[in-house]
Amino acid sequence: MMTIRLADLLAEGVRVQPHEAVAIAQLLIEGGAAAPSPENVELSGGGNAVCVGCDVTPAVFEIAALLQTLIPPGTPGVPGPLRYAIARGLLDVDAPPFDSIAEFSRSLERFEYGDRRTAVRLLLRRHVRPTLHLVPQVAVPAEVESGAPRTKRLALRAAAVAAVLVGAIGVSGVGHVRHVEMPARVAPRTDAGADRSSAAATASVVDTSRASLPAARARRSAAPRTTVVSRAPLPEAAGLVAAIDDQHRPVFSPAFASNGSALFFHTGGTRDRESAIAAASGDSPDGDLAVMTIVDDGARNYHVQPSPDGTQIAFDSDRDGERGIYLARRDGIDVRRISGPGYAAVPTWAPDGRRLAYIRAEADNPKVWNLWLRSLDDDRETRLTSFRYGQTWSASWFPDNRRICYSHEDTLVVLDLASGETRTFRSPVKGRLVRTPAVSPDGLVVIFQVFRQGAWILDLRDGAMRQVLPDPTAEEFAWSPDGRRVAFHSRRDGQWGIFVLSPS
Repeated sequence: MMTIRLADLLAEGVRVQPHEAVAIAQLLIEGGAAAPSPENVELSGGGNAVCVGCDVTPAVFEIAALLQTLIPPGTPGVPGPLRYAIARGLLDVDAPPFDSIAEFSRSLERFEYGDRRTAVRLLLRRHVRPTLHLVPQVAVPAEVESGAPRTKRLALRAAAVAAVLVGAIGVSGVGHVRHVEMPARVAPRTDAGADRSSAAATASVVDTSRASLPAARARRSAAPRTTVVSRAPLPEAAGLVAAIDDQHRPVFSPAFASNGSALFFHTGGTRDRESAIAAASGDSPDGDLAVMTIVDDGARNYHVQPSPDGTQIAFDSDRDGERGIYLARRDGIDVRRISGPGYAAVPTWAPDGRRLAYIRAEADNPKVWNLWLRSLDDDRETRLTSFRYGQTWSASWFPDNRRICYSHEDTLVVLDLASGETRTFRSPVKGRLVRTPAVSPDGLVVIFQVFRQGAWILDLRDGAMRQVLPDPTAEEFAWSPDGRRVAFHSRRDGQWGIFVLSPS
């Protein structure tokens, strides 16, 4: 029995009805279809929908994105509750996310009309025309032979809809880390000139003078005038595996050890009474991760970062009543606060291990966060930024030990700590916040989150930005020391877990 790709069906002008789109989505959920898109979903004459090359359970946002593609906004006849369920699956509405793909599937059931496979067969029947040979003449279902009014049959042949759904990067989770494909990122771009010819795919590189150093005046650097922006994923993206740690706890904020032998993280969210710091080592003979708890003392502990020499950890905690930055030995002993009074969080080590950058809330306006630098040689604190609104988020260090990259509202900033020189890059999605940037070990690219728009990569050589993961919950990225993996946390499985991207 021959099949047809969903993309080809759409290209032929066949309009997918809402109940048909839901039937396709439900069949893909049944069959296990990670990263489904019109390009890799095939419909068969027997009424099935399968995702070619997909063999694991899809995430809620992937099915929601496919539904959005099949019945885009503005499509007439789409029930309001269905549109709301899709928006909720995409995290586009202020509502609790679906806890699992099963819950999302149950919410879609009320929008189905009859048998799912029958709905797909009828959809294919509308596609069959004498001039087409992609699908052979399929046996006419009994429900069609019974006869439908001619006006209804004509109405079913409506105008075309076509869309492109971005694919997803292969991931593997803490517990059993299984490496799969990730887009290549290091090879120089060869199509930048062609991309720049499209005015719709450009964004300005702007300067900011609000980021400042007391000893040096910020100066604008020589930087590209345009940033190439592409929503298309890198073509090598393929496969999806999801997992959480062995104890099935929510886990957050990954960080690699300097030699890449362990992955640090914390368990428990901000609403939990306590959260522990742990590390997962892959040194066991069978290749499984051995998870070891480092700090579990009844306090809420977050954002653990191992020192470059592996002897210490930095993290933030509210053990003294207000969140602050703490240092401890690698085994969690000798915990001591190093930040001054007031809220402080998200520490990051300089490559030389002698300085820590972190965010601090302004004393007169706790909702405003700025970056500070702490010298461990003399315990001196230095203010790095002086924003009067909004929040900076993390400082990721370059390997040269003198530059950092951080985000503020909708802007990424690269700051030279010695000269005060800055390069700034606006969000690739206008008005969307950018957060949790992480500089690659070679200092050439930055991976970051666009709020509810997935993970993007900025190539600092030409200013190009590219979406590499559509997962709207992916954030807090960490590169492995060899630059071959990126760890992050995500809620794609309904519970927060840590995942690892691996290059091809």
